[in-house]
Amino acid sequence: MKPRALFVDDEPHVLSALKRQFHNLFVIDTASCGEDGLEVLQGGGRFAVVVSDYRMPGMSGVAFLAKAREIAPDTVRVVLTGQADMEAAISAVNEGNVFRFLTKPCPAFELVRALQACVAQHHLLIAERELLEQTLAGVVKMLTEVLALVSPDAFGRATRTKDCVLHLAHALRLPAAWQFEMAALLAPVGLISLPPDTLTRALGGLMLSPAERDAVAGHPRVAASLVGHIPRLDLVAQMIARQFDALPDAPATAEGLGAEPPSTVGARLLQIATALDDRLMQGAGDREAVSDLRKTGAYPAYMVDALETFAARRVDGRVREIGVKELNTFMVLDQDVCSRAGLLLVSKGQPVTVAVIQRLRTFAQGIGVREPFRVRIPSDPASSTVDAGVAV
Repeated sequence: MKPRALFVDDEPHVLSALKRQFHNLFVIDTASCGEDGLEVLQGGGRFAVVVSDYRMPGMSGVAFLAKAREIAPDTVRVVLTGQADMEAAISAVNEGNVFRFLTKPCPAFELVRALQACVAQHHLLIAERELLEQTLAGVVKMLTEVLALVSPDAFGRATRTKDCVLHLAHALRLPAAWQFEMAALLAPVGLISLPPDTLTRALGGLMLSPAERDAVAGHPRVAASLVGHIPRLDLVAQMIARQFDALPDAPATAEGLGAEPPSTVGARLLQIATALDDRLMQGAGDREAVSDLRKTGAYPAYMVDALETFAARRVDGRVREIGVKELNTFMVLDQDVCSRAGLLLVSKGQPVTVAVIQRLRTFAQGIGVREPFRVRIPSDPASSTVDAGVAV
């Protein structure tokens, strides 16, 4: 399949010449100004390269390429211009982050060679990004699977708050929702530093000693220090570290969140999701918990409104009593699952993942599991969480 290229120039004859010259090598789109070029990029589709004239009426080529970089960071950028001055070259490199700077008239063989280098660079960028994303997703999945085995309470908190935060991010139309989702999924990692009895009492809203309260308050810093070692998760670590901080007053509208630092927005989402989960773990119903959050006045109304739809979705589905052999990954646990000796194995509200099934099967073959237990089956199983992964 031929790569796609976008040529932007205010001279129609230049665009016609470029299309004739490169139609065998590229699927070509053209635009006569920077504004039109941005519309083409925003219209979808993956471009391997964008070539822009330097001097155009209205938006300059450098301004266009700087915005193009924000819209399509994997698209390789080239300036083609008759203005071969040093200032133009410096501006193009610094502001547009261009890969090549070519002057008119440009010999055909030189332009072909430059565009072939651009395509190779584009493939390299895509391969590197996909490798990083797959590696990152794999690391997060491994951490959460380990958390599921080491601390069912902490893992239960992670999966429940992750679902809530992701719902809020989509409902409030926040960009880069994966970062908020990942912060929620990894924030409870610090809970493994707590003694099991302390963790159980903390999640159940029971009385804690001063030393235990200090330990619970410090767990976000533990999680942030661990997450901070993973490449590309610096911002996620900041969100986690700030989840117990006193934050500035929230913006009056959801649109105002866009002006806040992402670490502040992430901390807000973690705080309200954790507050909701605290109430649910203390026995409140979904709608009762949301109503209680609204009464506190501690959270902006638009966030609480978004939680109303989350609560409505959570209570959807039917409840069944089943045994370990009947577990499937479209189910959600509707009660704590314990061993016959009373050891908590998996917490209520946790989606049934492959790791959960394996854990319960292992215990069932050993010390035994208290069966039957309740699970909730969504009305639309295909839309439910299947595993504790993250869409990066």
